Formats: sequence, C-alpha cells, structure tokens
Amino acid sequence: MAKRTWLITGVAGFVGNNMALHYLQQGDTVVGLDNFYSGSKENLPANTNFHFYELDICSDMLEGIFQDHSITHILHLAAVVSVPICEERPEFARKTNIEGLENIFSVISKKAIKQFIYASSSAVYGAAKQLPISEDVELKPISVYGQTKVENEKSAEAFCNEASIPCIGLRFFNLFGGNPAIKNDYAAVMPIWVNAIKNDQAAVIYGKGDATRDFCYIDNVANAMDCIVSHDLTGNHVFNIGTQQETTLKNLFEMLCDVCEKHPEPEYKPWRDTDILHSCADISKAKNLLGYQPKINVEQGIKKWLI
Repeated sequence: MAKRTWLITGVAGFVGNNMALHYLQQGDTVVGLDNFYSGSKENLPANTNFHFYELDICSDMLEGIFQDHSITHILHLAAVVSVPICEERPEFARKTNIEGLENIFSVISKKAIKQFIYASSSAVYGAAKQLPISEDVELKPISVYGQTKVENEKSAEAFCNEASIPCIGLRFFNLFGGNPAIKNDYAAVMPIWVNAIKNDQAAVIYGKGDATRDFCYIDNVANAMDCIVSHDLTGNHVFNIGTQQETTLKNLFEMLCDVCEKHPEPEYKPWRDTDILHSCADISKAKNLLGYQPKINVEQGIKKWLI
C-alpha cells in the first residue's frame, strides 16, 4: 500500500492526537496544524514522520503547508467544539467553524487531494424524535455549534461539486478514550466525572440522569477512518459514527464509579436547554457502504481508557 501524507487540523486536540498516532503507526506521514486554542503542545507526537505548523485555520499562510508537503489526504478537526462556549461566543464559533473550513477549501481547490474528511456532529440533528437517528432525517440543530456543522456540510457539498475532491463528513456522536490527560470536548462529561470521582468531589448530573447518549470509543473512529480510506470514496458523503447503543447518564456514571472503585453520590442540577435529551446513531449507512462495525462498546471502552 502506498503511504499517505495526511494534513490533520486540530492535531493537538483529543481526536487529532489519536488519529495522528494511528496513522504514524501505519507508517504514514502526518502534517499537523493547531493554534493551541484548546489543544496542548504536550499532545503532539514525537515522531520523525510528524511535521507541525502552529497556525489558525483562518490564516492566509495555509498555502505554505502545501508548498512544503505533498498532501494526499486531509482530516479537518479544528473547531470550537464546546457547546457552552459556542453559545457564549457565537461569532467566534462561526468564524472558526464556518470561515475556517471555507478558508481551507479556497487553498485546496486546485490541489490533488484524494479525500477531504471532516468532523461534523450529531448536534446537527437537534432533538430528533425517532431513535436511532439516520442520516436522512431533517436537520434541526438547537445549538450554535450544531448550526455551524450544518453549514459545514452545505459548504462541503458545494465544494465537492465544484472542485471534484471527495468530501466525507463524519457525524460524531459522543467520543471518548485515548489519553485521559487530553481535554475532550466531544464527551466532556466523562473526564470531568472521572476527575470528580477519583478526587472525592461532587459529580454533577444535569436532569434526572435518564438522558441517553451514544458513547463511542476513539478506536471505533480509527476503524471508521480506515474503512473510508480503503473504499476510496468519491463524491460527497456524510456518515454517522457511533455504536447504535444508548446509555443513560446515570448508568454511565455508575460504570465509571465501578472502574474507579469509588461510589460517591452525584449532584443533580436542572436540565440545560441547549442539551439534547436522547441521542443514538443509526450506523446502517456506514455498515453497508463502508463495512464499518464498532468493535468496542461503552463498557469495554471505559475499561480500556481507565485501567
């Protein structure tokens, strides 16, 4: 197999760090980009096949990366991912998430990129009425973050049609795993709870604990990425990346307590309006078109993550 050269934006973040390590282990070259807004320098891989640029995705200096490296694949992860921050600073979120992607598209439109893969989110669905949620349902985001991801998908479809570069959007559900020290805004509740449990602090559960999520271990994302690259997709696509298994927040808390071997009482607080009550991915499309099959469930993932 010919080795690839990846550009991974947001490489110092949770998913970026894990995916960089994944492809470096396969012998690929990884060019990483990050401005350390939420990522950390400590997360950067130490590998001779890793090259790093401290840049913002809105920068007019992105062209230089393509002059220095023959990029074959792009994984675009850089974004303001925190839903609360997006609500507090909507213009900042839109500039980063929407204009940042459009800036990348303007740079690569004439480049020989084999695949452009980018992070979308389950937040595009909003409060879906039917579970599991398929990619075909109407998108009704209830958060600024979700709105920016809908705009990303529209931009990707238009860009794909114009530039003939395959674009694949991954609607991530609640991702977790990897290095516990790395900040994770995709399933932020988990590291927060683990820290509270281990340090005998109050762990906050919003609502009654009956809200559900599809928690997806990071190795499942690497599996999905390998499926995408091996199928050499063309055109524009979006896929749910999850496990198609619901877990209540209360049950999740209990699983974390069991692994940490501590069982404090959680603190319940009122539900937040920008949170979604129930979420679970229908992964039939990824299974049928890609051969994607999540190999690690939430309980197995927690044990791999923390033990």
